[in-house]
Amino acid sequence: MFEDIQLNVDSGDCVILTGENGSGKSTLIESITGIIPLQSGSVNLAKPFGLTLQSGGINGDELVGERIELAANCGGISDPESLLTAWNLQHRKQDRVCHLSGGLYRRLAVLQGLMPAYGSENRICILDEPSEGLDENSVQTLVEHISSLRARGSAFLIATHDQRLHQCATHLFNLEEGVSKTTPNTCSEEAPLQPNTTPRVAFSKWSAKLDQRTMWPILSRGVPLIASCLVLYAMLGNSFDSLILIPAFLVSIPPLSSLHHAKDARSGDWWLAMGGRLFAVDPVSVILIGVTPLLT
Repeated sequence: MFEDIQLNVDSGDCVILTGENGSGKSTLIESITGIIPLQSGSVNLAKPFGLTLQSGGINGDELVGERIELAANCGGISDPESLLTAWNLQHRKQDRVCHLSGGLYRRLAVLQGLMPAYGSENRICILDEPSEGLDENSVQTLVEHISSLRARGSAFLIATHDQRLHQCATHLFNLEEGVSKTTPNTCSEEAPLQPNTTPRVAFSKWSAKLDQRTMWPILSRGVPLIASCLVLYAMLGNSFDSLILIPAFLVSIPPLSSLHHAKDARSGDWWLAMGGRLFAVDPVSVILIGVTPLLT
């Protein structure tokens, strides 16, 4: 889709991707972050980096506080509590993400994408349509924080149609016309500064918490196992030997719970960009698959 694209985003830069709908802004971002494999060329992207996907990339069964903690772990930020307050999300900390309004969900996704830049080390944050669905106050917070974090030395690559974000830009990059320089506004509000820690991509921890909350391994494997065993026991004495493998077959059909969770709101793509491996074996599934031959 792209040929001869050269894009440099250095410390203190805020590059805004512009172009018509369907011009490939999101595709470029997902190629840069490794979600879409490159057919040719290369990308040098310093990690850890922040990422806000257009779809959000957050599973609806997560708690708001859990998502912020996981994003902070990936971004190398400790004690992200004050950031919830800065984005007016503190009162929803214990709520499931699926219970948030569209605007609050977007705030959470944006905070997730900005997370690494709130530390004392310079990072790059990649945001796809971050202001989409935000109220006016949240857009103003976004503009002020980007300006403040950029002034500290962090870099930003943003795909947006929103002209309000252009005031943050040091460069405008049109996919058809190339790069043009611009002068960003100075910030009037200082963004929070958080202590850094060692980045950790805790995909298995994320998947395990969702397993406990949703009971997916039991519902997807345990219920079919029990139902099929009851049917077989009811048929004892009849000639249905060929059906004895049905319980094992039904238990093995569902995908790994981690892959199931990763489908929601493209949360798996976010983890993939962070360097997570979308494979986490849950103990319940292992036990159910292991005991099935003994039950039949």
